[in-house]
Amino acid sequence: MLNLLWQSDAWKEYESLQAEKATLKKVNQLLKDIMRNGYERSYGKVEMLKGDFSGFASVRIDKKSRIIFIADDNIED
Repeated sequence: MLNLLWQSDAWKEYESLQAEKATLKKVNQLLKDIMRNGYERSYGKVEMLKGDFSGFASVRIDKKSRIIFIADDNIED
């Protein structure tokens, strides 16, 4: 299972979702799937990013929000 490393602003956004139960449930499901499967996810569509975000992937939470991640099992805590 992959580890999660958060940018400080991403963690703050995640904390703010605690009141939005439906969105929080979807985000948690996406995060669990990313941790288990990386880019070979079974939930949602992964889009590999280009340009400044080359090497990162994205998966949509809803029409306006997405999770941007890199799946690398060599990253340590």
